[in-house]
Amino acid sequence: MVQPAVSNSRVPLNVADKSDPGLDPDKQVNEDASRYAEVPCGYLLVVCDGMGGHASGREASQRAIQTIFREMDAPHPAPGLALKRAIEIAGRAVYELGGPPQNQLRPGSTCVSVLVHPGGIEVAHVGDSRGYMVRAGQIYPITRDHSMVQQLIDAGVLTPQDAVGHPDANKITRALGMTADVEVELRPTPIPHAPGDILLLASDGLCDLVAPSEILAVLQQAIQLRGLAFACDQLVALANARGGHDNITVLLAQVGQPPPEPGLRMTIPETVSEAALPLPPGGALPPPAATVPEIPTLADEPGSPLAPVVPAGPAPTMIDEQYASGPAVPLPGASATPIQGAPGAVWPQQPAAAPSKATGLMIAGAVLVLGGLVLVVASFFWAVSRGAGSDQIDVEDPRPRPSASAPAASADPLVDSTTRTRPDAASAPSAPSSVPRTARSAGR
Repeated sequence: MVQPAVSNSRVPLNVADKSDPGLDPDKQVNEDASRYAEVPCGYLLVVCDGMGGHASGREASQRAIQTIFREMDAPHPAPGLALKRAIEIAGRAVYELGGPPQNQLRPGSTCVSVLVHPGGIEVAHVGDSRGYMVRAGQIYPITRDHSMVQQLIDAGVLTPQDAVGHPDANKITRALGMTADVEVELRPTPIPHAPGDILLLASDGLCDLVAPSEILAVLQQAIQLRGLAFACDQLVALANARGGHDNITVLLAQVGQPPPEPGLRMTIPETVSEAALPLPPGGALPPPAATVPEIPTLADEPGSPLAPVVPAGPAPTMIDEQYASGPAVPLPGASATPIQGAPGAVWPQQPAAAPSKATGLMIAGAVLVLGGLVLVVASFFWAVSRGAGSDQIDVEDPRPRPSASAPAASADPLVDSTTRTRPDAASAPSAPSSVPRTARSAGR
């Protein structure tokens, strides 16, 4: 369920999340779990992806979430270490769900978490659930998958592009519950935050099907249009449009502008550790050629940063269930082509408001006035054409003209075209039929 929230801490956050079982009929029990809340150390956001089959996987992810938040419900002088320790305790709690140590088939769960506090953003994770950070139009991975495919990429055996669709892509090397003690990866230095920063945590149900550049394009458009909750909806819908082979969970948080404190002056740290990915002093992004996150993604070579999204191709498919029958609208700024065979894309549009009664009367009156003017102009030209046609017939008719005693014609062309008579028409021999037809048609 999407529930936007606003933090009252010194680092204000707007937060929303969404979890969906996906489209696989065998995975309709959602084994993902997510939660966000303020804790004494800051603002904590966690996404877990359970495994072990249906109820076991769901119980594992929920047990992990509950344990982490319970352990973080106390102040700690080192927030990052407190988060790491809480996840380690959660690993033991999930391990205990599997019964005796000799049991081979045990429930487990991945975990990706961030803790936002005045000193920065702590990042800790286990498994292949991912974290991303968006700043100033660029997207940065802040986690590295604990998976067999990632190990092959690190060893130079595979490129990130080769990893897509690899038969071992779903095999992870770390998870809560696999062993009694789990190795939690904690970033050694918190990432400095700045107003406008966006944090995204997601399970592999999203990251397997939606590239980082597409995530960025969706966030930029959807947040501007309707906010974080709508962006969550769009990302989940996009993953489902690509097949929805797994449970999909997205958690978004955007850093707001902190209120000024009376008597205090805001300062910017003069130095920031190089390990604080990817932001140098002052919170500005490095140039595109700078070495930023060391975590490779499917869109980049190992060790290189993600490039800004540029308009280089069709927009990703976007669906809103409420407007599934609407017209397709391209999403600008995306750089990836949608997967062939995905359902048609629609960008939701607000339904047009029904015109008021007064507006309808004004429109009807305008139509009547315009129609009257058209009829007047058409009548004028029709009359002129009739007069011109009669003149042509007189010129080409070989018969002699009437005597001077014939009635004089009116000088008004409209009267002339309607009152001119042919006194000799009954007695004179008929002219060739093609002449008057040709002359009359030319006159019209």
